[in-house]
Amino acid sequence: EGTAGGAMVKVTLNGSKELVGISVAKEAMDPEDPSMLEDLISAAFKDASAKVDESMGKITGGLTGGLNIPGLGL
Repeated sequence: EGTAGGAMVKVTLNGSKELVGISVAKEAMDPEDPSMLEDLISAAFKDASAKVDESMGKITGGLTGGLNIPGLGL
């Protein structure tokens, strides 16, 4: 799960970085400034994506025992 705007926007991704949920607080919706909400959604997605990468790195690092295997991008 990634958040932005003090958790006004929450994005949930699965391990394949597919969007499985999104939550937007009413306070994040400003009809006069839709770009603000767009920016918050983008930031929350990036936050969630970074957390998926971090989690997957820990999982694969544990499986490979810290070996540097070429081509895996670990």
